Amino acid sequence: MRCWEEFIEPLGLSAGKVAKICGVPRTRIQCIVSKRIGISGDNAVRLGGFLGTSPEFWMNLQARYDVLMAEREAAEDLALIVPFDQRGCVSRAHGRCLDLRF
Repeated sequence: MRCWEEFIEPLGLSAGKVAKICGVPRTRIQCIVSKRIGISGDNAVRLGGFLGTSPEFWMNLQARYDVLMAEREAAEDLALIVPFDQRGCVSRAHGRCLDLRF
């Protein structure tokens, strides 16, 4: 996670010290840094409290990362999706509109 380099390393703190200050196991911080787990609400509250940021800041970083990874993983499938237009049509491939309104 890039935020580690931006927020923690300049402070000269190890994952172990951050974990101790935040009251979580060292392995949790190590797993976040190595991208094995994401930032949960609990992690966000604790990191925010320690670093003087809001929990929402950390949750937004995690959400943005999740979206980027999903876009990367689903790129081929996403390229095949036909956008839903203003009239509720999905496809005009055969000269007719597939109406998805209920």
